[in-house]
Amino acid sequence: MDASASAVCTSAIVRAVADPIVIVDYDPRWPEEFEGLRDRAQSAMDELAVSIEHVGSTAVPGLPAKPVIDMVVVIASDDDLPEAIDRLEASCPTPDSPQSTSP
Repeated sequence: MDASASAVCTSAIVRAVADPIVIVDYDPRWPEEFEGLRDRAQSAMDELAVSIEHVGSTAVPGLPAKPVIDMVVVIASDDDLPEAIDRLEASCPTPDSPQSTSP
């Protein structure tokens, strides 16, 4: 794993450990929310994405879960990883990023 991928993974792990875990009842809107996220990721990834899958507990109908939509983006080669990370990060602005439209 290269340094940028490691930093993304480490950041996600630190956030996950710091935040309290909340389990909620199944929300029938989760599949639709995933579809919107998938479409956004597919648009950003274009030809780099081999497939984009809904994974984790929100992907299981009827199962209580953390209200976080998890997805896996499959790419053809590890060589595509830096470009894939750049494209996904650019498509998902955070409140601190200059691209954000949040107040």
